[in-house]
Amino acid sequence: MEYSHKELRQEMVDVCLESLHEGMFTGTSGNLSVALEDGTMLITPTSVRYTVMRPMDIVRCDLDGNIIEGDLQPSSEWRMHAAVYRAYPEHKAIFHTHSPYATAFAAVPCLKDGRGGCLLNNHGVLAVGRDLNEARTRAQYIEDSARIYHYALQVGEPFVLEKL
Repeated sequence: MEYSHKELRQEMVDVCLESLHEGMFTGTSGNLSVALEDGTMLITPTSVRYTVMRPMDIVRCDLDGNIIEGDLQPSSEWRMHAAVYRAYPEHKAIFHTHSPYATAFAAVPCLKDGRGGCLLNNHGVLAVGRDLNEARTRAQYIEDSARIYHYALQVGEPFVLEKL
């Protein structure tokens, strides 16, 4: 289903608020973007609390950071989003979170081999997808897996299943 930029902006704000309430975002940490067909992206603005963010605050910029629409600055991590879209054009949405459990286990990133997300070294989660819902769901799964592993560590050495 094709969305207008207005609908996408509203969806992005809604996802940010839901993510804040789920504990995936805190304050102004975390950001998300959606790649557009014309080679630009919609991205959350920098330093705006999710409780006051409006659809008109979402910034449209090119992959060099030039603002095309919007009065605010794009996320300070726009370069990371642009680099992923350049390297992996099949992904159309990025969800970046500093969710607590996954960040505690963060390791070197890797999006190769069809992986839908990675842990950024000391910096949280970067999840990608065909759309915003898929990218967010992958970030939620990463956080949930990290939380489960954390709990497993509390009761002893977790048994790691071998790949079949």
